[in-house]
Amino acid sequence: MGHNEMNRVIVLAGGKGSRMNISLPKALVEVAGRIMIDRVIDATRSICAKPIVVIGHQGEEIKHHLGESVEYVWQKKQLGTGHAIESAKDLKDWEFCDNIVVVPGDHPLVSKKTIKNLIEKRNYTDSSIVLATVSVPNFEGEYSSFYNCGRIIRNQNGGVDSIVELKDANEKERRIKEVNVSFYCFKSDWLWLNISELGNMNASKEYYITDLIELAREGNDLVTAIKLDDFKEGLGVNTLEQKEFIDSLL
Repeated sequence: MGHNEMNRVIVLAGGKGSRMNISLPKALVEVAGRIMIDRVIDATRSICAKPIVVIGHQGEEIKHHLGESVEYVWQKKQLGTGHAIESAKDLKDWEFCDNIVVVPGDHPLVSKKTIKNLIEKRNYTDSSIVLATVSVPNFEGEYSSFYNCGRIIRNQNGGVDSIVELKDANEKERRIKEVNVSFYCFKSDWLWLNISELGNMNASKEYYITDLIELAREGNDLVTAIKLDDFKEGLGVNTLEQKEFIDSLL
C-alpha cells in the first residue's frame, strides 16, 4: 500500500438477508435495476481505488460478481459488525492510512458527498470516530425502517455519548428520533488499537461496531456526528418492503 492510500474503505457485505427470504446474498439484490453493492462501491471509488469487502454468507457469489475490482476479507463466523471489521485488520499494512470509512453493503443510496464529508470532518476535528445520523419526525410510513436503527444518545454538550441498539434500548431511548445509519469514518490507528476491546454482553451476543463510540468516550477521544440532509440516503434494505420503497424513489 503506497503513501497515497490515506483513505481506505471497508464495505460490510457478510449478511444473510434472512428477513428477505431470498436465495442470493443480500448485497446482490437489485434496487431500481442496479445491484445494491455496485451502488455502494461506486460511491466510495472517488476516495479509495480498491475498497475492501467483508464477505461471509454466500461470499463466493459476491466475489464472482465483483471480481478483481475490490479486495476481500472472509468473516468466518457471523459475530457482528465489530467482528467483521476486525477480520480486515491483518489484510494490510495500515500505517500510512489516516482514515477508514466503513459502510454497509445494503445501503444503496449512500452518496460520494457524504463519504467525503465524513473524511473531511474527521480530518478537520481530529475525531477518533465520525458517524452519520438521521433525524426523523416519527417512525411511521416512509420513516418506519429507521425504527430498527440504533438510537443516538447525546450528552449535555450535544456530543455523542453512545449508540444504543434497539434490542438493548429502554422505552425512553426507543423514543429518541435521531438514529445511526451505519456510515462511519475512523482514525485508522485508533480503530486498530481499540477494535479488539469490544465485548459482546448484549441481547444479540454480538460484537457491535457501535460499542466503539462508548470506548472512545471512556478514553476521552472525540466522537463527532454529521446529520444527513436527506433521510433517504440512510435507508437500508432488510425487507422486501424496504427494497420496494427504495425502488419507488429512484
